[in-house]
Amino acid sequence: MASEAKNISSNATEARIAKEESLGVLGAAPVWYDLEPNSYSDFGGTLALVARNPINAGRQRKKGVITDLDAAGGYNQDLTFSNVSFLWPGLFLATKLEPGVTTALTNVDGTNEQYEKAAIETGVAVGNILLATGFTEAGNNGLKTVTTVAAGEVTVAEDLTDEAAPPAAAKVEVVGIQLGDAEADFTAASGNQGARLTRVAGTIDFTTFGLIPGQPVFIGGDAAANRFVNEENNGWFRIREIGADYLEFDKADGGADGETEPSNETGTGLSIQVFTGKVIRNVSSLSSEFDCCTYHIERALGIADPVSFPTVVQSEVLKGSLLNEFALNVGQGDKINMDFTFVSIDNEQRDGLTAVQRGEGEDELRLSTSVGTQGVITSATAYNTSTDFSRIRLAKVNAVTDAAPEALFAFVTELTLNVGNSANVDKAIGKLGGFSITPGTFEVSGSIEAYFQSVNAVKAVRDNADVTLDVALVKDFTENGFTRKSGIFIDVPLIALGDGRLGVEQDQAITLPLQTDAAEYEPFGHTLLLSEFSYLPDLADEDIC
Repeated sequence: MASEAKNISSNATEARIAKEESLGVLGAAPVWYDLEPNSYSDFGGTLALVARNPINAGRQRKKGVITDLDAAGGYNQDLTFSNVSFLWPGLFLATKLEPGVTTALTNVDGTNEQYEKAAIETGVAVGNILLATGFTEAGNNGLKTVTTVAAGEVTVAEDLTDEAAPPAAAKVEVVGIQLGDAEADFTAASGNQGARLTRVAGTIDFTTFGLIPGQPVFIGGDAAANRFVNEENNGWFRIREIGADYLEFDKADGGADGETEPSNETGTGLSIQVFTGKVIRNVSSLSSEFDCCTYHIERALGIADPVSFPTVVQSEVLKGSLLNEFALNVGQGDKINMDFTFVSIDNEQRDGLTAVQRGEGEDELRLSTSVGTQGVITSATAYNTSTDFSRIRLAKVNAVTDAAPEALFAFVTELTLNVGNSANVDKAIGKLGGFSITPGTFEVSGSIEAYFQSVNAVKAVRDNADVTLDVALVKDFTENGFTRKSGIFIDVPLIALGDGRLGVEQDQAITLPLQTDAAEYEPFGHTLLLSEFSYLPDLADEDIC
């Protein structure tokens, strides 16, 4: 009886991805991340076959030849807080701007209230809020305020407990800024100056925190003493300008109604918290942050010979793969899911056998089990479209004195955000497949269907108004045994609208379909920005506005 499998179930497959050292070259120490595909689209290589058809009395063709290879792969996957974080640089072709984060600490000094490890001070400044997780001593976990930074050590204001050998997973990361008692006021917009969070006492320097114009922040903690009294001075804000003693904003949360402008408020008796995140946005190809990163993508295809070689797994690999297209799909009463499409220079099939097992030839082991290490993705539940949005806002781009303008709609039924790198695989004589990939224009577009509220939305289309869109997703996230709110904020600063023809049906609410076409917003120099917040207060997980 033959031992080979007669077929392979799709349930025996799995996929993983690793960043390449250079185009098509995996490198000696890749980090593999598991993918969670719901489905695949056009994964593999398509070979072009050209037949020979000479004129002959037999009226028959000759055997054709393979002349070209188009390699590509795509998949659909649900969105969680953690399962795409490693892949955002491949979409934006840029380096992610991350505040200080340190794992595998060497010591916690409870006498001097210090976390210790070589280079722990990198990306950390006095006044930062740290999130500490994974420590054995309970008091060493949670939010901590940085008071002193020195080589190999960071001192915090809170009491710590001696811990000479913290677990390897223990981590401290920057998640915000803590201002002292009565150190911060809020100043309403005036003239050409936007609303500002202003340091009026103390020594905090906002320019030391690595913040950039266009970056979102969340102002206000859960304790009443850590947020402003006036609701409109708390919540989501977008930074317009950064000074040593102020942060100036051009977008504001808008308080309870979403439209109230920030107001003057003195922070007497308040110690204001400002939460920040990791940031990535598209950059110029001449920028030092530009990174045309490519990937190896491997799809395991099950065990071909379960009797003779029960542990040998065959696979196919896409090499030199650039993330060319991305779609964020948001439908009513559903999970948020994403479509990814890669273009590649080559693909290979691997039987998984060693030369000894095969009796000849070279080894073709699965890459993920023979080279590199397994990357860690913290398990998390998918974002859903009913309860995990804290903000969806489409509004006109106004002067900085109007940071919380009236939204063009109140509720959305569908939202799609498409991002593309317009990449082309470069081919040449003597090469099957590609030898290079050239990224093109960074394109952002999409569609929105909303409930009609006011003709102002339709007029904005006709007037070709400058419009901006931002979306905030917030959900519980547990890592290292510590549960808190975490979130993703997406900002499209400049959009032109199309369509706008109202949908009117009997016994139904009127709907408004809109097409969105984004462009570079010159004050910031980008088209799209995404920020990951490792920690957010419960205040951030409120009804959308």
